[in-house]
Amino acid sequence: MTNDAKSRFAAFINPKANAENRLPHVSGRFALPGGIAYSFSAWAGRSAKDTLYMKGTHAPLDLSEALKAQINTDTGTSSGPPEIDLKQGEIVLFENRAKHGAAEGESEADKKKRLKRPDWYGYARTADGWYQLAGWAQDTQGKPGFIAGTAARYSPEPAAEPLNAEHTRSKGRRERRLRLAPEA
Repeated sequence: MTNDAKSRFAAFINPKANAENRLPHVSGRFALPGGIAYSFSAWAGRSAKDTLYMKGTHAPLDLSEALKAQINTDTGTSSGPPEIDLKQGEIVLFENRAKHGAAEGESEADKKKRLKRPDWYGYARTADGWYQLAGWAQDTQGKPGFIAGTAARYSPEPAAEPLNAEHTRSKGRRERRLRLAPEA
């Protein structure tokens, strides 16, 4: 199943989820431009360092692609991010605590950079490799919230230039797109 020309990542909060009913806390989708679309469900937890995270599973939306993913399993040759251990079909998202913690003596320019960072970041391991996900919490005016952002193929080599968020307005809705930008 091929999709539009944009990468995308969206996660919707389930307000009915709790420890008793064991429903996923979030569900959503992600895809690379022109690539396979995946749906996912994840449950929230706290790490030993008290970081909020969500971990769950994903599967291709298209039945043919889902069957191919089961047959063509990743042999483990693709290396993922350090200290992230995911099996094929798993996803993990972390709250970006650095975004909300101001450093002592932080300049106004550094504050603007920090506030452009994603609220959530994470990884997904698919049959064809690793995805890197970044998302921003969206203002839903009192309704259950959601996270919108981008998906990219994970590369262990650092980017030549840092990844920053560019905020634009389009048709009255706030869109955020990741782009490569030189540090100011």
